[in-house]
Amino acid sequence: MRKTSILAVTLSLILVFGISSCTKTGSQGPVGPAGPVLTGTLSGFVTTYDEYGFKVLGDLSGVTVKISDSTSDSTLTDATGKYTFSNLKTGIYTLTYSKPGYATVTAINFSFLGGGTILRNATISKYPSFSLFNVISLDTSITTDPGLLVRGTDTADQVARTFIVFGGSNSLVSSTPGSYIYANTGTIKAGLSTWNFFITAQELHDNGLASGTTAYFVVYPISTGEPTYVDPTTGRTVYTAIGTTPSTVLTVTIP
Repeated sequence: MRKTSILAVTLSLILVFGISSCTKTGSQGPVGPAGPVLTGTLSGFVTTYDEYGFKVLGDLSGVTVKISDSTSDSTLTDATGKYTFSNLKTGIYTLTYSKPGYATVTAINFSFLGGGTILRNATISKYPSFSLFNVISLDTSITTDPGLLVRGTDTADQVARTFIVFGGSNSLVSSTPGSYIYANTGTIKAGLSTWNFFITAQELHDNGLASGTTAYFVVYPISTGEPTYVDPTTGRTVYTAIGTTPSTVLTVTIP
């Protein structure tokens, strides 16, 4: 009997130890192996556009492409718009594309895997050369749909141009991410000097501008088909090829 008892106790201890040694603690799980660090080539083509959205085929060289992480390097595009970074290690990088007269475009948190040649193309646009005059706003309705009508005048052009309207609840509203909660583009038709842009009340409400509250709007010239990127701090879209002279800030009561 004594031998049987000792054997039973021994088996029990072995079983308890085996179970406890296999039990996970907390939410901790297995840790996977670190990925390999490879080297490779990053290459691509930068396409240039004018303010009307047309390709500038004779202006592809001389775009500065900068790549940054813990160190920085830069290169210039050739006559075909091509750029190349060789012997680049696996990592997370920020790329910027810039040229005098053009709006700078940024690619944030670009993941480069390496191990070969990775292609990344980009586009940049010229800053618009036109300005907006006599911009006003009216609370109005089209048929039965209430909303806000923004209109203005400009020198006529034989090519259609683009403007962008930013709206927010602060009088300091601008194109800067975080200062606006509404943004949309409109068109000045070819050959015309007057333009208007209707924003429905429902669209304003959907963007957080409640009926009866005071809101502020500002209008900028912007290049047609301009490239954009997302600001990582605010989550807002950064519109790059915007004119430097906005309209006066419009103060309105949201219908």
